[in-house]
Amino acid sequence: MPTYTVRDGDGNTISEVAPNSLLRFLNDCSSYAELSRDDWPGRSVLARPSGEQWQVEIVNGTHRLVATTPNVDATLDVMRAWAESDGWWAEAFTWRPVS
Repeated sequence: MPTYTVRDGDGNTISEVAPNSLLRFLNDCSSYAELSRDDWPGRSVLARPSGEQWQVEIVNGTHRLVATTPNVDATLDVMRAWAESDGWWAEAFTWRPVS
């Protein structure tokens, strides 16, 4: 079973990541939250709040994709799908390369 780490721009980190703890972490987020799977070096998903919406960025080495989600619940769903290797995240929103 994979293990995860979530960190934010304020230096807070949690390593016991579950849906409820990730949602609380996102709700408290002021700058960004980064979720990584410990067995996937160089890969992560970053979420940045922007009012009610969120900017979500999928990082895979030097490749980056970004999309806007409408709220924290959708952001949680994207982050969970990515972490579970569920391709739903790629189909659920319009992704564009980060320039």
